[in-house]
Amino acid sequence: NDLLVAVDARLFVFYTDPEIEEEEAAEDESPLYDPSFVWLAADPAHIPDDAKPLRGCVACPDGSGCLLRAKLSPKRLAPFELGRSTSTTVASPQQDAFGKAKCSCLFGGMLLNCSREDFVWKPKDPSPLAERLAELGGCELLRLFESGCPVALGVLKPAVTVHAASDRRFILPLDACGEVSELRLRLAEELGEADSSGAGLELVEAGNKKPLTCKFLEGPMHLLCARPGEALKDINLPSAADDAQELPPELEPGSPGENGVRYLELEADIGSNNKPVEHPKA
Repeated sequence: NDLLVAVDARLFVFYTDPEIEEEEAAEDESPLYDPSFVWLAADPAHIPDDAKPLRGCVACPDGSGCLLRAKLSPKRLAPFELGRSTSTTVASPQQDAFGKAKCSCLFGGMLLNCSREDFVWKPKDPSPLAERLAELGGCELLRLFESGCPVALGVLKPAVTVHAASDRRFILPLDACGEVSELRLRLAEELGEADSSGAGLELVEAGNKKPLTCKFLEGPMHLLCARPGEALKDINLPSAADDAQELPPELEPGSPGENGVRYLELEADIGSNNKPVEHPKA
């Protein structure tokens, strides 16, 4: 006999930065552009002390034709709850090795999109949740509890942000464009330059307008880029980003189901035990 136990799936999404290396790279050597990891946890005890909240949105089907979305707060690390009204398993035509029908955990369809200034989001593909379900079946929520650790959903890669004329902006990962010659090649391609090397592009630091003369970028930074015949003074910088701003609707993941979209609250309603967990103090 099968035993069905109803639980509230309270989930946390957060990121951790890599450990800072004190050793500096030589001028002719590329620095280490280590990414920050983005994690999913079901148990607050699995959240490390250096966990940080981030701006983003999680989407997951509810098993009844509705897409659930939870907007993440960059100000505080709080859970979103897939309550008992949400089924986490649905019937599936998949079969196990004995020909018996298996259930497909809806966590396999969970999607995340997030953003952080000076970083590029790169989700794991395939999703580790979907990958484990395809291999093992069963329940991902149970595995999150039993594993003793969160699961990495992807990484935030350090990036260089390049501002060009006509309000064009390019956010490029440093692991691919940290070498200035590679950055010029990529910008020449993006801007449709006749000279594919990008040697004619004028690159300066956005803050002090200092020409870029280094071989490698030290880390995330903002640059201005002018094509031949363009003036740097004509490049407009956007206003400072508001860290409290939510992810724009067009970047929210997932397609609405036949019953539309339902947004989950991070804050607990009166009478709920969904108490938010404050971001650990530094």
